Amino acid sequence: MAETSSATIERMLGDMPGGSGDAARALDTILSRSGGRFDLPRDEALYSACLFAAAQPDQDFPAFIAATALLLLDRLQDGQGGDDLYWNWDSFRAHYALADPSSRSALMNGFRIGAATGQLLIDPEPDPEECLTQPMARLLDSPAHPELLALVRKNADPRVAGAVWGEMADYTAAPADLAVIRYLYERPASIAPPAPERVRLIPWSPV
Repeated sequence: MAETSSATIERMLGDMPGGSGDAARALDTILSRSGGRFDLPRDEALYSACLFAAAQPDQDFPAFIAATALLLLDRLQDGQGGDDLYWNWDSFRAHYALADPSSRSALMNGFRIGAATGQLLIDPEPDPEECLTQPMARLLDSPAHPELLALVRKNADPRVAGAVWGEMADYTAAPADLAVIRYLYERPASIAPPAPERVRLIPWSPV
């Protein structure tokens, strides 16, 4: 959501009572208060606005993508939004694939993880290639650190990849190196840091 423009948020939530200004404040509140989990009935207006925008890809595509991301964020954190998003996936999977690479991979990974944990009911599950911000071939041709690229080439064990990210989190990594870590997370094997509660999130790194 950090990369979503305020104008997109205003369009997505502009029909809420009080207008887009109140809507934006409501969104800021839910993100800061609960990390994106809806608290119903308190957040009913915001939740309804997201459901509506997430069903209108041809009306406003950026708002459609942002609303879908919010609904996924709630479901993956066991929020109170009760929609399992089956209809959204069944109807709009092809639309999600048209989003910019960072947004597409974020949504596809959200659906993938939700299906794996039973929080979402979707069929078929996302194609692994759709979950990648960048394809492996492009990464291997990047200026990333050779040791990181070696992890990609040998499809490193998730625990090994997770340990590397845990070490990297202590300093500012180059964009090319972050792109490799994001790939390792997005691939089917993903990563498994030894102490995930102490490892910071992988920074958003659009390409």
